[in-house]
Amino acid sequence: MKILFSLFLVLVSLGVEAQMVNIESQRMQTDSVRFAGNMNFNLAYQENNSISLFMLKSALATQYKSKSLKDIFMVLGNFDLTKSGSQEFSNSAFGHFRYNRKFSSFFRWEAFAQVQYNKLLSVGIRTLAGTGPRLKLLNKKNGVGYLGTLYMYEYEETTELNPEIHRNHRLSSYITFSISIPKIKGEFVTTSYYQPRLDKFNDFRFSNQSHLAFHLTQKLRWTTGFSFLYDEFPPAGVSKRALSLDQGFRIEF
Repeated sequence: MKILFSLFLVLVSLGVEAQMVNIESQRMQTDSVRFAGNMNFNLAYQENNSISLFMLKSALATQYKSKSLKDIFMVLGNFDLTKSGSQEFSNSAFGHFRYNRKFSSFFRWEAFAQVQYNKLLSVGIRTLAGTGPRLKLLNKKNGVGYLGTLYMYEYEETTELNPEIHRNHRLSSYITFSISIPKIKGEFVTTSYYQPRLDKFNDFRFSNQSHLAFHLTQKLRWTTGFSFLYDEFPPAGVSKRALSLDQGFRIEF
């Protein structure tokens, strides 16, 4: 029963993280702190009734601000592998770079580049590049909110039976809120993305990703999250919808 439950948790989480990466959950509200980062690492092995399950997950996020605090550079990386014998239940990775320039307390401009793959979702390689404005909607003591509308170019090679190459121009819009919860020493972040093709608006992706982090110590966080993804035209054999529930630890530095 344990092995089946573990496999179920893996299977329901396959699509979300690798398809649309939630950058907002990795941004660090550090004010005058110029360098910050966090990393996550999970390694598990389980054997039950002659069935073995191996899981490896790792992630790294770093953020650097210029002396003027107007330029922000972010680098993110993630790797996820889950195997049972010779069968893979997840095998994905991504790398992400983002630059953000602050022009006023309300208006920012950002640009990004990303590369990723996901074998189980038939994504051999996907590269993204985009740029656009980022607007601050809310600026309160215990919460901030942003709206972004970026142009994004997407190049994708699929690994299905009949491999295809896709080159698309998309709109990548998002709205995000980050709320501090002092009573429980926690923080809640929720982000919704909408990514339609500019030449075919009925070809779109939508996702919502929400995370709640509890401060165990000054540097250690316990995190729990929920993700939902809908892709109107996924690769052949891949479901349009994907759900993910996750829990873990985060170390900040």
